[in-house]
Amino acid sequence: MLCPPLDSHIKRAYPFVNISNYMNFTDVEGYIVGVANGVFRNNNWKWDLLCDINTGQVIRAEVPSGQATPISGGNNPMLEGVDVDTSDKNTAHAALDNEFIVEVLAGIDAHFGQDWVRMKFNDYTEKNIIDIAFELGEYLDDETKNKVELANKYRVAKWKRTSSYQNSYVCRSVSAGNLLSIDDANEFTGDRHNFETCESGRSLIRNIRMLQHKNRIESKDIRCKMYEDFLANVQMDPVKLREFVSYLPESQGGLHPIATGLLDEEPSIRENTARLLSSIESVPELKSAVETMNFFFSTAYMRVKRGMESQ
Repeated sequence: MLCPPLDSHIKRAYPFVNISNYMNFTDVEGYIVGVANGVFRNNNWKWDLLCDINTGQVIRAEVPSGQATPISGGNNPMLEGVDVDTSDKNTAHAALDNEFIVEVLAGIDAHFGQDWVRMKFNDYTEKNIIDIAFELGEYLDDETKNKVELANKYRVAKWKRTSSYQNSYVCRSVSAGNLLSIDDANEFTGDRHNFETCESGRSLIRNIRMLQHKNRIESKDIRCKMYEDFLANVQMDPVKLREFVSYLPESQGGLHPIATGLLDEEPSIRENTARLLSSIESVPELKSAVETMNFFFSTAYMRVKRGMESQ
């Protein structure tokens, strides 16, 4: 669940392994595998930590007794079998994690699909690790910002000591051909390097986060500049438009945070929002994102477009 937003992890993940092909991954440093055969519970199969989906236990391979034993989760039933370090640095994020898991379990009980669950984990990892590490986070207020950053300080610091972070950092350091080429950077982070490797792109991401997490941006000048920057960055380029939309997942409202500009009191913001949505709609694989906006925003979009055409 945590692999997609964290660079390099997916290369070390093996969704299904059996006895006949287990040697294919044992030389990989820090591998993650999925197995169905109970024989893999034996310590001889070279694992450090085993998660038993059937029992909900998390089992550590090496303990003083020499036997694998379940790790206690304390009195919290949601943490049953989960490794809980009692030191402050490792438990600071427990409250946030518990709230997140409660939300995920509620969605599963409501029969939300697998894609929804995956996206929740993806968004949570980006918000609590990646955005903090690269200073891309936006919060409702300073109190929320301090709470989230303090709670995740330890695990963000640990991630910064990994090759996953180094690969992401190198790619985000690419600017105007420095360090390595854009094509070379693709080896590290795939299609998401364009916005993250220049200050204007990072500013665009922060603006998207702001619209996703804040109910209202009071300054008209900030709102105007925000939508002007959106248009300047995407420039009717299908590649940039696809990247832009990738920062607007359905789990965070899809295009709706951007579409709020259609209702702005400032005419230029309404028109720039319509231009942006029209650009997105012009890319065949993104057209459905515009067509599936709710009735309220769809009606506003058509009204603004008609007004612009009549001018």
